[in-house]
Amino acid sequence: MFYWTVILEFEKKNSFDAVRERLVQFMEQFNEVTRGPKMELVFFRDAILHILRITRIIRTDRGCVMLVGVGGSGKQSLTKLSSFLGGYDTFQITLSRAYNASNLMDDLKQLYKTAGQHGRGVTFIFTDNDIKEEGFLEYLNNVLSSGEVANLLTREDNDEICNELIMPMKKEFPKRIPTPDNLYDYFISRVRKNLHLVLCFSPVLFNLFFLKILCITNHNP
Repeated sequence: MFYWTVILEFEKKNSFDAVRERLVQFMEQFNEVTRGPKMELVFFRDAILHILRITRIIRTDRGCVMLVGVGGSGKQSLTKLSSFLGGYDTFQITLSRAYNASNLMDDLKQLYKTAGQHGRGVTFIFTDNDIKEEGFLEYLNNVLSSGEVANLLTREDNDEICNELIMPMKKEFPKRIPTPDNLYDYFISRVRKNLHLVLCFSPVLFNLFFLKILCITNHNP
């Protein structure tokens, strides 16, 4: 992984300049394979440390993180590069006036299939601007707490996922019987392992988020 290349460079030379050179190279690679505006980051000391922290967290199983800072401070850009260093896909919702809870559920379903069914690491960047409805926070709370989102998958989705996970589960847990319940639990465990939620909030929304989550938790004991 690119991440270990950066770490080894730092440990070998104990120099931020050496790490900076590596990050510039990886940013150029990122720009080559990514559509849209080119990323042009300035890798000062704090930016480098933030990238290493974010990458370390999301490369940990079930690793999720909240980044708090004013708009334009680089939260999303640093996360995208960190996700690239970790070898993960990066996903953000495509916000529009018509975007609602049903659209969020559709996006979560695809993320769950990527992380749980296909077993690929994916970074889900969610910003305070993406909170079009307060109910979005409850979905995020479910993703972070148990990994289970009510009514996310249809019966057909469940059957497809369970059938595809029989062999991977047998390989990883030979003694576990492939019952529907065991397969579903295995699916959720892979989702929680591979789906990394990164919340990019302003200081004001940071406080509001925790207030809402506290209200949701107290309302649903």
